[in-house]
Amino acid sequence: MLYALLVSWDMNSRGAEIKDYVDFRSNLQGNTAAFQAIETAAAGFKWTNRAAVVQSMSALYPSLALMKSNGRLVSNSKCLHCVFPDLCLPMDRQNTLQKLYGNIYEGRPGPERFVEVLEFCYDVLAGISNPQQYVGGPWNTCPTKLVDNAIILL
Repeated sequence: MLYALLVSWDMNSRGAEIKDYVDFRSNLQGNTAAFQAIETAAAGFKWTNRAAVVQSMSALYPSLALMKSNGRLVSNSKCLHCVFPDLCLPMDRQNTLQKLYGNIYEGRPGPERFVEVLEFCYDVLAGISNPQQYVGGPWNTCPTKLVDNAIILL
């Protein structure tokens, strides 16, 4: 289902080329322990107490290789959003990177940029009293989508 969802999110067009299903599945299965580490770190997660979650996601990031190219920021964040929607917002070049950083091709490489955006999202959500009250409907499906949709509206 994750493979089909990423394809439906245009992860196999406009220059992006997702690995074939067998390689995609193999990469995910090879990272089972890292996904479990994120799940363990997320127990009792709070936006202000997030170091274990950020560390676990950072540890998974380099080995999560779902695309034929070396680009990982968009595919990894979207994959992690699907698996852990409350912990990771789906990042993209046009909205997230362009609107937060201006020029998407300069600055920090993928892993550092991933952590920066993740921390930014958590800072925003930590500053909202009860972000869960805004969750609902077809667009704001979880707290991280609140931040993603706010970035899109910029």
